[in-house]
Amino acid sequence: MIVPLAVSGTIEEGFELRRNIDAESWEAVFLGPALCRGAKMYLDIKETGCREHDRVNPARVNPAMVLTGDERDANVYSVYLVEERACVSALLGEPRLLSMAADALRVDLEDPLTSPRVVEFARAKLGYDAETCAVLSVVAAYRGRRFVAAPPFEIRSDGTRVTSFRRSLAIFSGIDQAVPGSSSWNQAVAAALVRANAELPADSEALYATNRVQNRLSTRLSVEEIRVLFSRAGLGDIPALPEPLRVRADPYPFPLVGSLDPETTALLIVDLQRDFTEEGGYASAMGLDLKPLAAPLANVKRVLAAARSSGLKIIHTRQGFRDDLADVPPHVAARFAKHCDILIGKTVGPLGTVFIRGQPGWHINDAVAPIEGEPVVDKTANSAFVGTDLDRILRASNIHNLVLCGNTLDVCVHSTMRHANDLNYHTCLLEDCCGCAAEALKKAMLHSVKIETGVFGCVSNADAFISALHAMPPPLASLLSSRRGSFRLALSDSELV
Repeated sequence: MIVPLAVSGTIEEGFELRRNIDAESWEAVFLGPALCRGAKMYLDIKETGCREHDRVNPARVNPAMVLTGDERDANVYSVYLVEERACVSALLGEPRLLSMAADALRVDLEDPLTSPRVVEFARAKLGYDAETCAVLSVVAAYRGRRFVAAPPFEIRSDGTRVTSFRRSLAIFSGIDQAVPGSSSWNQAVAAALVRANAELPADSEALYATNRVQNRLSTRLSVEEIRVLFSRAGLGDIPALPEPLRVRADPYPFPLVGSLDPETTALLIVDLQRDFTEEGGYASAMGLDLKPLAAPLANVKRVLAAARSSGLKIIHTRQGFRDDLADVPPHVAARFAKHCDILIGKTVGPLGTVFIRGQPGWHINDAVAPIEGEPVVDKTANSAFVGTDLDRILRASNIHNLVLCGNTLDVCVHSTMRHANDLNYHTCLLEDCCGCAAEALKKAMLHSVKIETGVFGCVSNADAFISALHAMPPPLASLLSSRRGSFRLALSDSELV
């Protein structure tokens, strides 16, 4: 999803630090400058030995916007369309104590310092009578002890004090013609910082309450909504808009709404236990053909590796009863005894006592065994949702989309998929990652998923799912890890986020 973001440095097209708000799946789109009211600019003066200070160039300072709620405090921000996870990665990678606020700053759509592109985009979204709107913006979490008020470059008759980092810093340092980052620039700023250091106040001001603006520009926008808004605003088309990332599936791609996203999608691996995939367990005792039941292991192993590297949430289920048989319904025990010559809790084979927790056959096959951090849900019913905390686990992780595989397709996998559908999860079945004792039965189960235009979900395969996973942006944790250390801000980089 794409979100409008206002940054307090005057980042421009092609500027080096633009990368901080770019994502691999979306290069930030610059809309233009905008006068934002409700925050006062301070110069965040770096102390010796801090992360952004070095002996070669001690003139280190950043803009810091402190919320005041006073519309006379105004700063020229730059407004971008940014991929939402890039907002988070940029914020978390910042060395400063910054935050983001969605309702605190007002974009003045009628001010001449606000770009026409910003005005047209905002009014296309909010209505053409909009005079002001809120925008997600980078602000200081609080006023630091080393913040020095930035001098305004314009004071208006109504009391509005207008700042921008480059122009305010130049006034602060007494610079006229020097180029930001040049030797004369750095020398002038360094001297000004020495003087300011001697005058830093002992206490900081308290923050004022901010005015909330309900007319919010910075809501999450899909790519389709961006296209509509640009068309409505007469801004043309945006180059290289990413299409929603989806898995090839039948009868529709997955997910049907939105894009494949590790933050909302989970892989559910159902009952790939030794009892169902190896000789000497439940399946062989039932006289079932083990070959089609063990066949999915190779594909599930590939899917599992791709899902782990993509940051997908992975959950395993495991079928089994208590060793005291207190959770075995009498009719279930009688059915096994009469028709299968299996006594639950008493029939013992090479993999231990059939269907009992803790026995060798109860454990998940080593080829697809869970690793640390992957929940295992123990169950006694065919559906993994019955009598378990699976639904609570999924909702706690904000999961909406489920990709299912495992054994057996005709019983536990299918029951879990149908139950998930009734709980309003969007489901996709990986057909070559599911085992079924009879090929005709497997075809019937797959057909039942797809009837009525996908009444229970859609059907895909391992290769299609892995291909989609590889096309996803890297998980946020690795994105932050790769970017950590790239947020070294210096005066030679005069336009800062």
